[in-house]
Amino acid sequence: MKEEFTPAEEKEFIRLLKKIQANNYWVPSGVWEETLRTFPRYALELVIVDPEKTPSILLTRYTGDTMPAHKGHFHIPGGFALPNESIEETCSRIAKGELGVDVRFQGILGVHKWTADESPNGALPLSLYTSCKPLNDITLNENCHFFTREEMLALGANDMIQNHPHRAFISHYLAKIESGTSIVPIMLER
Repeated sequence: MKEEFTPAEEKEFIRLLKKIQANNYWVPSGVWEETLRTFPRYALELVIVDPEKTPSILLTRYTGDTMPAHKGHFHIPGGFALPNESIEETCSRIAKGELGVDVRFQGILGVHKWTADESPNGALPLSLYTSCKPLNDITLNENCHFFTREEMLALGANDMIQNHPHRAFISHYLAKIESGTSIVPIMLER
């Protein structure tokens, strides 16, 4: 049997939701984790390949607060979509914020629903792997650079979460490119 909200609880919940909306959907880390356990959201993962290097993909060290256990580990740059954004706008916002460049969204390469084993905080987001082409040069350094499949697989637990879903996606995606398989991103109809 579900427990009904009291009128006061309902009013307070609506007040807090409006505060979240007014703050561009920002909430403190602990609240964010509980929110994701309750209301799954989708994240866009920006798949950027280096056309000049043997098939390789851009990884950055995670600096966010959403998943503290992932802090300092390599991942595909990405972030959660805001309710009022198109996929193109979300990709652009994430790329500007994490990489300092703009990108052109080219399509969806894959989708992954996180499992409890992959999520250290119980959040079960949906990752949309998006093909993106940078419109400017990306500043590469020790925290942001391209990895081949072998280089990514060689990363230890101190550099990349071993059961991170990005690991499986990258391995599969780059293996297809290495084998000469043509990968065509899926464009969504408007």
